[in-house]
Amino acid sequence: MRFFIFQFPNRLFMKDALRTAWTIYSTLIAVMLLCLFILPGELLLNNTPLCENISKFGVECFACGMTRGIVDISQFEFNEAGIANRGSLYVFLIFFINSLLFIKYLFNFKKTKK
Repeated sequence: MRFFIFQFPNRLFMKDALRTAWTIYSTLIAVMLLCLFILPGELLLNNTPLCENISKFGVECFACGMTRGIVDISQFEFNEAGIANRGSLYVFLIFFINSLLFIKYLFNFKKTKK
């Protein structure tokens, strides 16, 4: 006989939990993207903190320039975004696709509620 210290939850519970977490994060990402296009870029850049790696050790981390790159993308300056941090192009693309899928999910969810 097997004894489990931890009972694994059923799949339906896990699916609902993942959907809830995805909904929360997707809402935050969509609001962030909306703010990027509404607020001026300098306001966002002046209010973001300096990287801990730079302030403590004087060395850039892999995410340095990510905020600048994403703000550059929202102003349609793709070359400057690539110079700031090449990863910002991919992160913005992932955020944008996720937001489109989230909007599609919301419309499908609204249709199924009727």
